[in-house]
Amino acid sequence: SIDLKALLEFGRKLDANVRIDAPQAGGDDAKRFKRKYVDEKEIVVLRKAHPDLKTSRWHVSALMEDFSGERFNLDDKYDATLQLRDFVEYMAHNRDDDPLMIFDCDFAERKGGGNDSPKPKPQTKTEAKATITTTTTTTPEKNTESRTETGTQSSTGTQSLADYQRPCCFDSSLFEVSEFRPPWRWLIVAPERSGTELHVDPLGTSAWNTLLSGRKLWAVLPKDTSRFDLPKQTDMFASLWFLEVGMETAGYPPDHRPLFIVQEEGETVFVPAGRHHVVMNLSHTVAITENFAAESHFDEVWRITFRKEPEFCRTWYLCMLSKRPQLARRARSLCSEKECSVIDEWEVSSRADRIRLSVSSEREADEGRGAGDYDDLDDEFSEDSGFHLL
Repeated sequence: SIDLKALLEFGRKLDANVRIDAPQAGGDDAKRFKRKYVDEKEIVVLRKAHPDLKTSRWHVSALMEDFSGERFNLDDKYDATLQLRDFVEYMAHNRDDDPLMIFDCDFAERKGGGNDSPKPKPQTKTEAKATITTTTTTTPEKNTESRTETGTQSSTGTQSLADYQRPCCFDSSLFEVSEFRPPWRWLIVAPERSGTELHVDPLGTSAWNTLLSGRKLWAVLPKDTSRFDLPKQTDMFASLWFLEVGMETAGYPPDHRPLFIVQEEGETVFVPAGRHHVVMNLSHTVAITENFAAESHFDEVWRITFRKEPEFCRTWYLCMLSKRPQLARRARSLCSEKECSVIDEWEVSSRADRIRLSVSSEREADEGRGAGDYDDLDDEFSEDSGFHLL
């Protein structure tokens, strides 16, 4: 069994992190914060990062009032959804060592008001699975502005779950230039003992995580991970990692010891790009987290995204060409000759797509014209010209 009180005591004993108040928008303090923590990739715990956010509005009981019948995505291991009321029942009764979590990248779209179906009581992961609905999350997703207005109302009159603001001390994401991008923000509703296994945030992104209720225990590995068996440890669920690895590291030399953080309600943890971390919920929790690609890390973000997400990278690069041409030039300068040939193909295919769209639009607008009137266009953009009209 997992002794949550012992883990809390262990975490508090080793948590020597100074808490700082988040800087105000537009001042020199915010600029200094970005240079010291974001640019230099230093971990920090913030207070008052969301001064206008009412954490009580995000407690499970409050969410149940508006969203009990709404389906939320479970964590990535389960491509499925579960009604909030069913999940809350599961939270209250489960005894799993690695419980399910709501890990919902679409939470801003939840409308609320769907509270009319019967109320089953799943008590184990197996019983909870019996009530889930499989779903396919679209990736990349439609990009919307991160900084939303507080107090947004849904069509049902319920306050939207997108009513928070990104802390001003964190950059907007480089990926925002693209209309579509991979999932980048999540609502996490989690029972005690659950957590995320040891991992690094994707595509060179950094992350902030604001705890709205409950308590979490973090371990962020040092930059030198030579004392850790990463392939083995990334397969451990969170509680197992803390029991078998985390507690043993207390005797490591300081430079090789993880940074432990006991995150309390209202605190925001910033984890810079490239740092392995594992998180365990010491109680039932609700949190919001966002990943962002910092402009000061562009070179690293570009190289990783080009290699791991070529389809999205193409979309991102073509958007940079028109919206951030200086970044597009920088991206090309980072590429090898072979990689530049791939970018050339992206640009050529994009021009061909625009030509096809233009011709199609013109044909639709002039349906009354004879087919022969377009022979000149078909001749101009034939296969011999490098383009092929559909």
